[in-house]
Order: sequence, then C-alpha cells, then structure tokens
Amino acid sequence: MEVRGKGAETKSVETIYFGGGTPSLLSPKSIETILGAISKNFKIVPPHPQVEREITLEINPGTVNLEKLKGYRDAGVNRLSIGVQSLNDTLLTTLGRIHNRQQALGAYEDAREAGFDNIGIDLIHSIPGESLSDWKRELNEVVLLGPEHISAYSLTIEEGTPFHCQLQKGLLPLPSEETQVDMLLVTEEILKKAGYEHYEVSNYALPGFRSRHNQIYWKGGEYLGLGVSAHSYISGQWSVVSGQRIRTANSSNLEEYFRLINEKGNAVLQKEMLTKEKAMGEYLFLGLRMMEGINLKDFEERFGIEIETAYPDAVSDLTQKGLLDISQGHLRLTKQGLLLLNEVSFRFV
Repeated sequence: MEVRGKGAETKSVETIYFGGGTPSLLSPKSIETILGAISKNFKIVPPHPQVEREITLEINPGTVNLEKLKGYRDAGVNRLSIGVQSLNDTLLTTLGRIHNRQQALGAYEDAREAGFDNIGIDLIHSIPGESLSDWKRELNEVVLLGPEHISAYSLTIEEGTPFHCQLQKGLLPLPSEETQVDMLLVTEEILKKAGYEHYEVSNYALPGFRSRHNQIYWKGGEYLGLGVSAHSYISGQWSVVSGQRIRTANSSNLEEYFRLINEKGNAVLQKEMLTKEKAMGEYLFLGLRMMEGINLKDFEERFGIEIETAYPDAVSDLTQKGLLDISQGHLRLTKQGLLLLNEVSFRFV
C-alpha cells in the first residue's frame, strides 16, 4: 500500500493506493481501520479543493462480491482498479488467473451497483496464443463496458517464472514481434476513437479520470510504502548541491517485518541514497512514459542543469533518429520512440 503527497515534513498526502499482492482479500472493516490510522497520522489533501481525494483499491475479480464492494465504498474507497487481464477464458487460464470471464464482468457490474463511478480495468496483451483479432475483440468489448480508465500492458516475461522457462526451451507461443507492435498501435486507435486520452505509455483515461496516484510516481514525486515488501521514495536533504533522495524497501518476510517494527519502529531492510545523476536518470526514465513528456524548465529547476547539457549525446542522437522530440518546452517520445521505449530509456539510466 502507498500514500503519495507533499513530503514527510508536512505529513500530508494527496492519494492512497491499496495495491501489490491482492488487497481485495482484506475485509472492508480492515480497509476502514487502515484508512482510519492514516487519517490520524496524515492530512489527506487533494491537489485542489474542488477535487475529491483519490483512494484506490486494486481488486481481483475472484475475491469480491456486491456486499464486499459496498463495504469498500462505505469505508472510503472511491476508485477501483479491476485486474481483469482478459475476457477470454482460455487466455485467463494461460495466465494462471483465479477468475474467469463471467466473474470479471460480474465484478464490474457489482462495482457499478455499489456506487463506484471511477473504475479502471487492467488488461494484458501479447499473451501466448493470443492473436491480433483476439485483442481487438477484447478492446471493443471493454470499451462497451465504459470504464473511466483502461490500462493495457504488454505481457512481461520475468526471469525464473514458468513462462521464462518455456521461452528458454522454445515452447512459448508468443505473438510475433510484428503482431505485438500491431497490438500496441491498435490499442491507441480503438481507445482514442472511443474518447479515451492516451496519457501514459500503457494508460488511457476518459477526460478527468487520469490516475492521480500514478502520475505522482511518473513525475518523480514522493511516496511512502506501508506494509510487507513496500517500497518508499522520499526526500533526504534535497538540493542541487546534495542531489539526493532516499529509496527504502521493507522486509518481504512477515515474521521479520513484525520483529523489525518491534525492535526499531520500522521494517526497512534496504536503504539507498540516490545520487543526483541516478535521480536524473530515473526522472527521465519515468517521465518519458508520459505522453506530454518532460517539462524542460521543471527538470532544470529540479536538478540545476538543462537536459541537453546533462545528456548532450543521448538527446542529440535520439532526436536525429526521430525517437524523441523537443517542442513547446517539453522533451517527449515520438510515435516511433514509443515503440522503442526500452532503447530510448536505456540511454538515460
């Protein structure tokens, strides 16, 4: 779980996000208790007085029902991120999900009946055995549901997973690279036509429904992670001179987590002080994921140096190749750069 906001010294937060693992296994009462504890220790301040505070809960369709969703709404959750992943039962089985198509559709319908008017649906494409027509059909079906937010991620093969083992043996029927590119392009085409704004590499939203929580992350803001395995990114003595921020990671072992809290008041196992150079690289890596790109003036004010001075070769080379564009005070990916994001990002990290 994460809270994100304006810095530890003010003890104020803008957003709260229950994610990682399966937070929808928690009861509404547990969510209410956690939110109560946060309210006692932090001031929850939306970015504007007219804007409702954003409290998001990730849910697995196989773990919720109407009563539970109503309980989450009553507890204070006002945004849901539903891990649908696919509406194709065969592909869901391939992904090893515990829910099926009908449960996913039922969870969405129940969420609406429970009173949620800010719902995101998470999808995955480039699944083994998936065709371009499968993906088009899925996108069009989700559009008809009308969620306020759609995340469309390409399947990532992590080392050490069963998928990775199959891939190493040549037994994983992934879509071809050409098909995967076509999936990316058709995603933007279908969702934009339906009125969704493409605001981040893998994220689309109806007007006014961008994920505020994730935007803080992509723009290099601070966040405080609470719980087992949680990560935080907070200010040290930030200045152009010191150029440092602190990243921490809590223990991933439950017994150790509680032991550390009892012994020293927190469960932090890893702590890294980022240098100015590393912080700049990460700021670019994350910021370039936003379609609006990186504000050149903001970068200079934050780090005390212009992007083109800090990375002269990378910026020059990538703009000449047509992967980056500098215009209207922003550095952003081109359409071709979007398709080659990893190659672009590698030049800054």
